[in-house]
This record gives sequence, C-alpha cells and structure tokens, in this order.
Amino acid sequence: MAASLTIRQEDDVTVVDAAGRIIMGESASALQESLRRLTAEGTKKILLNLAGVSFMDTAAIGEMVGCYVSASRTGTKIKICEVTRRISDLLQMTRLTSVLDIYDSEDDALQSFRQSR
Repeated sequence: MAASLTIRQEDDVTVVDAAGRIIMGESASALQESLRRLTAEGTKKILLNLAGVSFMDTAAIGEMVGCYVSASRTGTKIKICEVTRRISDLLQMTRLTSVLDIYDSEDDALQSFRQSR
C-alpha cells in the first residue's frame, strides 16, 4: 500500500495522519513536503500520527528528523504519536527517541500541547 497523508485540525493542533508504507522516494518526499508546507504556512503545532504506517525505512525517518529540526528552528513544535512496534524499535536503535517528542497515543500528545501553552 502506498502512503497516504490526511491533514485535520484538533483545536490549535494540526494533525497529519500517515498510513501505508513510507519509504525513500515519493512517499517520504510527500511527508517531507507536507510538514515543510505546514511550517512555511506558520503552523506552530503539528502532530504526526503514525498509527496507520505499516513500514518506514531509514531514509524516511531521516527526512522526518530533518523536518523536525527545521521546524524547531522556526518555533514550530512537531510531536509524533502511535508509532508501531517496528518503527519504535528502529527509533530506539538509532537513539532518536531521545531527540524526537514521541507519545503512545494521540490523546497524550494533544494533552502535552495543551500543557505547554
């Protein structure tokens, strides 16, 4: 299954729901483009929900981290939620869990945005 991205609003947080396989090439570029476009538009709170992502390769994770760093420089907060076990293991092996803001559930992530007002 190719990756799909759906963007929705939860109060003042823009939620990007990703689904399918996010791998080097078109799907990773689409994710990167969406996150960069939202940042360029002035969005300050972005939640990337990976619940529907069945696979993510290291190139896609690299692009996600690049977006996270770029967004942080502009004052935009990107948080990630609902990562699968396989993606979580990959993030732990690369020690990115200490860099990225990752939550078990969408509710927990949204609550963390509310607390940081």
